Amino acid sequence: MTIENRPTPHPPGHEGEPIPKPEPQEPPYPPHDKPRNPAPFLVLPYDDGLDNGARPIPSTYTSWWSQALQISVDGIAYTGGQIPRDRPTKIEVKVANWGDKDSNALISLYWANPTPIFSAASLKADGLSEPVWVDVPRHTSAGPGLSLSPPFWLLPTKDMPDHVCLLAEITSGDAAAPGVLDPVGDRHTAQHNIDIVHVAAGKTASTTFQINNPFALEARVVMHFGPVSDEMLKSLSRRYRADAAPLAEDAFALQQLAEADGNRQQRELVFEMEAGEQRLCQGVISTKGMRPGQFCAGHVDVIVSPLKQEEHSKTQVGSLGVIVFAGK
Repeated sequence: MTIENRPTPHPPGHEGEPIPKPEPQEPPYPPHDKPRNPAPFLVLPYDDGLDNGARPIPSTYTSWWSQALQISVDGIAYTGGQIPRDRPTKIEVKVANWGDKDSNALISLYWANPTPIFSAASLKADGLSEPVWVDVPRHTSAGPGLSLSPPFWLLPTKDMPDHVCLLAEITSGDAAAPGVLDPVGDRHTAQHNIDIVHVAAGKTASTTFQINNPFALEARVVMHFGPVSDEMLKSLSRRYRADAAPLAEDAFALQQLAEADGNRQQRELVFEMEAGEQRLCQGVISTKGMRPGQFCAGHVDVIVSPLKQEEHSKTQVGSLGVIVFAGK
C-alpha cells in the first residue's frame, strides 16, 4: 500500500459522515502575544516544548531524529539500526499545538527504503497499522498543548529491508500538497532517519541510500556529507552512553553507484535527475584514529530543485543521519 491509495479514516464518532475540512491555521507567534484570529497551529516537534514550528528546522535540532516519533521494542527505546523481524515495533507520535484553539489531527505513518529525500512513490504503509485521529489541546502559558497518539505497530513484511526510514505526517489546514513530504521544511512531517553502521576501528564504513526526485520535472541535486557539530556529537554521546570521536570533513565522502567514472568519491555531489527518477548513492566514512568502543556521526544533506526557474519555489531539502560504531 502506498501513500496514494491509503484510505482516510473518519474521526471517532463520525463514521459515515463527510471527512471534515481541517481548520485554517495561524503562523507561529510568541507565547506572550495574543493572536488576532485564534486558531490551532499544529507541529510535529523535533524538540519537546521548544520547537514552535519554525521551518526550515534550526541547525540546533537534529533534523533526522525527531522526538515526535517515540519508538520502542519490548519496552526498550529504539535508537536506530536493524528493525526486529520477529516481533512488532511500537511507534507513538507526539503532536504539539502552539495555537490558541483546541484541534484534532489525523496522523499517518510511513516507511521508506533508506533515503534523505522522500517522494509519494517512495513511501509505503505495508506492515503498519492504519492512520489515527488525536485531539490536541490549545497552547497555554505553560507551553504548547501536547498529545501522544495511540500506538502504531510495525511488523516487517518480506520485502521490507532491515533498515528503513520512518516518516510521520499530520493532516491540517495549511499542510504541503500531497506528494512532496518535507520533514526538514514542513512542520506537518517528521522523520526518524538514522543508519547505524558497525565496523572494525580504523576501517572504512559505508551506507547506501536512494536519492529520489520528488518532482514531475527535471531537477538538480546538490548533496553534501560531513560530520555533525560538536554540540550534536555531545548530545548523541549522552543518548548512546558511548565515547564520541570527532572526525574531520575529509573523513567523509560520497559517490554514485552507477557512475561510469569509477565511482569517484567526493565530499559534495551535484547532478541532474529526470522527473521521478531514483538513484543509488553511497556515503563512506574513514574511521582512522578511532578506538574500539567509540562512535562517530555524520549527516547527508540534500537539496533538490526543479530546473525550470519558475518552479524553484518548490525546492525540497532532506537529511539522513549516519552513526558508526567502531569495534575490534
